[in-house]
Amino acid sequence: MALDFAIDELGLYLTTHPNDQQALELYWSYIRLGRAGRAKYEETNGPLLQTDITEGGFRWLDDPWPWDKGGND
Repeated sequence: MALDFAIDELGLYLTTHPNDQQALELYWSYIRLGRAGRAKYEETNGPLLQTDITEGGFRWLDDPWPWDKGGND
């Protein structure tokens, strides 16, 4: 969430400072970091967003809920 905020803020900054190469590089590095983090999360926990549902539908009701995985044992 903090990473998404930083990406949004850098995007706004780049709107008014389009030639700031350092900010542009930081913007893209944060985007790559966010994509990698989401992919890692989704490998073990499934889709993070409603828009990430596959064409085959969703299985949220069939899968174990986060608290069913024994995280609080």
